[in-house]
Amino acid sequence: MRAGMVIVLIGVAILAAGPGGTAAPVEPLIVGWESIFTVSWEPAERRGRTVVQGIVANKSPYTIADLQLLLDALDANGRILAQQVAWSPGTLPAFSQVSFEIAVRQPASSYRVRVLAFDRVESPSRAP
Repeated sequence: MRAGMVIVLIGVAILAAGPGGTAAPVEPLIVGWESIFTVSWEPAERRGRTVVQGIVANKSPYTIADLQLLLDALDANGRILAQQVAWSPGTLPAFSQVSFEIAVRQPASSYRVRVLAFDRVESPSRAP
């Protein structure tokens, strides 16, 4: 699963950086992620650079690993100017939360943070 995700992200990076034309915006890979997570964020400044900092809360009874966040830089009309992917640190146990900070590559009027992808940690099976 992880290797497949890396290939998808490389493809997304190539499309986003492609010459000429505009690439379609990247959308979260997991439909319905909003029922599993809540995300809150705000822009801030750290050492003279714009960052987006916030909290991701896991509302599920599962441990989450390899959480990837999608940061959208938006213009005054809410259109996406740029996107970037950031990894959330560590694992996210059931019913817990983790804070994040993303260094912004392109300043914008506003930002949006969504969950791009994640892995649900399954407990090892117990064979009789």
